Amino acid sequence: MITSLRQMTSLALLGSLWCIIEIYGDLLLRSLQIPLRGALLMSFGIVFLSVAQFTLSGRWLVLGLGLLTATLKLLILGVWSLWPSLGILIETVLVQTIFLIGRPGQRHVVLAGMVGVTWSFFHPFVTHGLIAGAGIYRVYLNLIEKSMQVFRLQLFSPLQFFFLWLLLHTIFGLVAGIIAWNLVQLIQRRLLTLANRLDGGSRSSVAE
Repeated sequence: MITSLRQMTSLALLGSLWCIIEIYGDLLLRSLQIPLRGALLMSFGIVFLSVAQFTLSGRWLVLGLGLLTATLKLLILGVWSLWPSLGILIETVLVQTIFLIGRPGQRHVVLAGMVGVTWSFFHPFVTHGLIAGAGIYRVYLNLIEKSMQVFRLQLFSPLQFFFLWLLLHTIFGLVAGIIAWNLVQLIQRRLLTLANRLDGGSRSSVAE
């Protein structure tokens, strides 16, 4: 729950940065024809959500950040970003649920990374296959065809490639969780150092 101006400002900053990466990062990855775009963008999301969880005090700030980012993207790009915005919201709900279990720590961040990024693998099946009505099997065939064309791998059967693609998403999530945790630790150390300097400066002023 947002209770201070600092939280509002921080959420606005994080949400804006995340939205910019979502929009321009997606354009860049598409222009370069880089595969696993969803996993890469979701990985950035894990970093932003983890930073919000551990640097801002508030139980539901992670959910608020995801809602803000999804709304911004939808407002900027319109209905064309409906499914990606929904993906951001579902990722956020998954991550927020994990952070609510016990006292959040490194294991929570790594698990959130794995679950959140792996969700990007299932995202087209849910949005295009179920909600849009294209059919799960059609989405599956489209995924296999495009993926095997990109990697030019004919050594795997479609089913084997399906699970390989899923494994790659999970590995991306694992790496994203580790990077997010290290970044959170770095930010917390910098904030602590800054607080100590400010406290030391104020004490010196009082002594004088």
